[in-house]
Amino acid sequence: MNLLSNPQVGKEIPKSSSVYTLNPFLDERQVMRMHGRISACEYASSDAMNPVILPKDHYITKLIVQDYHQRYHHRNHETVLNELRQVYRIAKLRRLLGKIKAECQTCKNQRAAPKPPPMADLPSARLAAYTRPFSYVGIDYFGPMTVAVGRRIEKRWGVLVTCLTIRAVHLEIAHSLSADSCIMALRTFMARRGVPIQIYSDRGTNFVATNKELRESLKEMDQEKVIQEITSQNTQWTFLPPASPHMGGAWERLIQTVKVKHSMDIPSTSFPAHGRCVGATYPDGQGQSTGNATYAKSY
Repeated sequence: MNLLSNPQVGKEIPKSSSVYTLNPFLDERQVMRMHGRISACEYASSDAMNPVILPKDHYITKLIVQDYHQRYHHRNHETVLNELRQVYRIAKLRRLLGKIKAECQTCKNQRAAPKPPPMADLPSARLAAYTRPFSYVGIDYFGPMTVAVGRRIEKRWGVLVTCLTIRAVHLEIAHSLSADSCIMALRTFMARRGVPIQIYSDRGTNFVATNKELRESLKEMDQEKVIQEITSQNTQWTFLPPASPHMGGAWERLIQTVKVKHSMDIPSTSFPAHGRCVGATYPDGQGQSTGNATYAKSY
């Protein structure tokens, strides 16, 4: 403010000054103001026409901004900026207000987030090295997908089975959400990958019913020796606790990946039912053929 010995002479202000372009002047109380361009407005106050120039780094400026910040209950960021600009001209006001909000203890308390708990150890199934693939699996459904069966439009669901140890993925098609359809998908999976030692899933009603019937069917399969590679007499089915979807993140994330890939490879319109089945099994042996033999590839 000492730069203005004569407010009528603009030469008294160096061009290097930050207020030079504001065309400042001193009012009758020797307060520095800037010349505005809305002097013809009948509804604007004198402060809005010629706001007071304040240095951005001065302590008084900081106190004024803090007062407005508290006056509007530590909220309404844009409103505080607008009200300040109706009276004062402060360079880099938005940055100054953001700094004051960052230092405000009340704002810190309101924005405080609870400390996240530490990540738990991985279950033993995720660390079962040197075991057969798909010995420990997680299973879940995704869909539905619409298919054309003759002239009818029906729904099909995808069954995703992932190896919890090596993260391999096996896909099957379920015709419904019933327990019978789930058992059929699991039997197809076990015929190709072997009987798992432990299955993890959420507490879906179809999974709970399948668990009971699967135990009985496995005993019959053992007696008839249909599957030679069974490594255990029974498969243990572990259900996740209710309201704990985060515990199934190992297969939930893979379901998202499969959905994205599925939407890119197969059109979203109704597709022949056999085409959906081919689409689910085709990547299994893609690029893994040698002569007349094709080796299965899990992805």
